[in-house]
Amino acid sequence: MNQFKKHIISFLILFFLLNSYSQNFKSCKEAKKKASYDFKHNEIKIDIFNRFNDSIFQSDKFDVFFENYLFTNYNLKNKMFFFDDYKNTKCYNEIILKKIKYKHGNHFIKKTIQNAKKSHKEFLNSNEDSLSKFINSDKIYYLVDSRIRFKGNDKKIMIFLENLISNICNKKEDLESIRIDLTISTKGIVTNCKIISNLINNNKKSNIKNQILLKINSLGKWIPAYLYNQKVNSTINLYPFSNNFSFSLW
Repeated sequence: MNQFKKHIISFLILFFLLNSYSQNFKSCKEAKKKASYDFKHNEIKIDIFNRFNDSIFQSDKFDVFFENYLFTNYNLKNKMFFFDDYKNTKCYNEIILKKIKYKHGNHFIKKTIQNAKKSHKEFLNSNEDSLSKFINSDKIYYLVDSRIRFKGNDKKIMIFLENLISNICNKKEDLESIRIDLTISTKGIVTNCKIISNLINNNKKSNIKNQILLKINSLGKWIPAYLYNQKVNSTINLYPFSNNFSFSLW
């Protein structure tokens, strides 16, 4: 009887170990898949640069400068998310590092930090007229010093979007989930639009987008975003059907 109990206990231990290994393997696989997807879309966790091991990154100003430096020079955006455990982070970072080295070379991370430090030092010693060289005028910036604002009454935009979307979408669809991403140029003009919702089909999204781009600029101009005292293209999120309608920078 005692021998039988030992076998049962051994079996249960083995079962739990195998199950735990299986779960960890699956979780790691998903983290690696996420890393491949993010890198394909030029998004990475900037922690991959080991910036917490470098004292210069303890300065908030350089931290922000470094994010924009990566975006301006390499089109890499900081991916803001956290895994539940260290193993998933390790699996994610493993793939990101491999892809960075394959695309940019083995010493890319070290050289990039060194070059960013030099650029930041030059930036601090630059006058306002020469700051434009730290910006790529063709890019759409997400991390800015001054956010986009509408020149006029926000309610005018809200009513326009509510009426337009309500006429296209069914009442059954969850309108509160809709997010409108507008790209505003340095001239204060809407140049692009993206409709975010899992409950609206692509045909309706396309219709909403076309109607917005056709009419929204006639409602007034926008004050563009600023970075380093320079006007930049940027994106703003609109939630027209939320209880507290507001504009937020993406």
